[in-house]
Amino acid sequence: MQDVISVIIPVYNHAHTLNRCISTVLDQQIYLPDNLLEIIVVNDGSTDNFESVMAEILQNSRAKSKIIKAINQENKGAPTARNNGFKEAKGEYVIFVDADTLCFPSMFKEMSDALQNLPEA
Repeated sequence: MQDVISVIIPVYNHAHTLNRCISTVLDQQIYLPDNLLEIIVVNDGSTDNFESVMAEILQNSRAKSKIIKAINQENKGAPTARNNGFKEAKGEYVIFVDADTLCFPSMFKEMSDALQNLPEA
């Protein structure tokens, strides 16, 4: 797989789970060069400490090497946050992950294998 993967993470008052979620996205078994992974975090009007947590994540050396973009919007719900993230996505493949989701290390590999075995998908 050599196409860009866009991971869209809508967040509403889940700053406390965001770092771990992003870490599991970055800890995939399949190697993705920096230019083949983008993570788009959409803040859906959170009232928690989202800004400070996001700043800390962006300072992380592992996260710096990937394309991580944060978007802020008024609270309009997860579907709108997902759609706004999708509008910004540059990837051939798009994955929606909630901020409290922990991705298995084999997730991208299993998805890649499935797409290679079923090209019509």
